[in-house]
Parts: sequence; C-alpha cells; structure tokens
Amino acid sequence: MDYKTKIRYAEEVAKQLQKRKSTDLIKSELKTEGLYENDISNIIVSARNILGEIYQPKIKEYLLEDKKIHGSEEFDLLDAEVVDTLIAKEIEKFALQE
Repeated sequence: MDYKTKIRYAEEVAKQLQKRKSTDLIKSELKTEGLYENDISNIIVSARNILGEIYQPKIKEYLLEDKKIHGSEEFDLLDAEVVDTLIAKEIEKFALQE
C-alpha cells in the first residue's frame, strides 16, 4: 500500500474513531475490503496519530490539572480504548521528560 492510500484510509478511520466506532469493528471492515493485516495495523497507528495531534494537548492539560478524562465532554466522542491509548502516550511523554 502506498503512503497516499494509507493516509486516506487513516483519515477515514480517525473520523470513525471520533464517532465511537470500535477499533475491532474498523479492523474487521478493513479486512473485509481485502487489506492485509500489516496495512490495517499501520492505518490504525496513523489514525491514532491523527487523533493524537488533535487531542494530545487537551489530554496533557487534563493530566497536569488532575482532571477526570473519561466521561469528560471533550473526549466523549472517542472510543474508550482510543482515549486510553492517548492517555498512555501522554504519560509516557511525561516519564521521558523526567
């Protein structure tokens, strides 16, 4: 799969993840379209990176202010698994900075 195609899929997957569609369902649909497992994994990672660019600053702010992230209106559109992944990434960044 070329880069342009992967990004097109990743942008669509990011939109689906913002509509609380589960990662497992998205993976299943991509597999049904005939995509390879490796391509699907790369698309999911890229989609999470796209969402990270949008939500990471807000998650950082919430963590620094010790605010509740799960159940917050700002993150309500995202699937819980995606929120957990973004939180873990941000915590990892904090650890690396320490």
